Amino acid sequence: MTFSEQIVYGWFKPSKYKDMIELPRRRFVVYVIVMMLVLAIVSYVVPTASIISGFGGFEKLFTQSLGEVNYTDDTLSVSNNFDMHINAANFLVDTSQETVQNESLKKQGMFLAVGSKTVRISMVLGSKVTDYGVYYLSDYLQDGFNNDSLVAMIPSIYAVLFVTLLGTMLSYFVKYAVVALLFSILVNSMNHQFHLNLQFGQVFALCFYGQSFAMILSNFNQAIGLLPTLLVSIVGIFVTVHMITVSVALMKNEREL
Repeated sequence: MTFSEQIVYGWFKPSKYKDMIELPRRRFVVYVIVMMLVLAIVSYVVPTASIISGFGGFEKLFTQSLGEVNYTDDTLSVSNNFDMHINAANFLVDTSQETVQNESLKKQGMFLAVGSKTVRISMVLGSKVTDYGVYYLSDYLQDGFNNDSLVAMIPSIYAVLFVTLLGTMLSYFVKYAVVALLFSILVNSMNHQFHLNLQFGQVFALCFYGQSFAMILSNFNQAIGLLPTLLVSIVGIFVTVHMITVSVALMKNEREL
């Protein structure tokens, strides 16, 4: 079985799960990594790249879009306000305020809001604003910080974006591994009941494969916003249960032949 076949079978063919869980463990590990990368690309890389290209890249942003940037006498001055939104994360620069106030936090999600004196980290859910910290710029910036200083930070910014990509992949893995583990507890009882003689690791892999289509469906829908998230989540659960039960039923029938 080639790796491309493994991907296709994982998404669409539960009849092949028996063959897939018998593959070397490293094949399953690579499959998981690729799936997490696909999800991260859909939910994080594509929106981020679109926004970055929308303002012409960081160099254009720092040298033109923001206007003149100066930090003197413990006060940051930026000629033009800036507001960037990626998924549930928001980055706001408004130096007309020493600390950005609640009225300026107009979107839902996490905010990193930069004022003339402080950086405020907050979460907006509905009408509720929760602060996680307000930090003084004087603790981080030196007098004379300007546009050129921002340009010099571009490699570090890309490094942070890459680390964020890895963090996004890890968060998806934890999320879907926990779900696979919960399904595995139930499926393992079926494994013993039907005498399928599967190891728990194989049961876990089967349950992870069973989520593949639901993973893609949920995250692509989240990216394009076509259908209500709750509806897609419910459909995803039913699809996952169907994939897993079909695979187990086929293995049971094969054993009884």
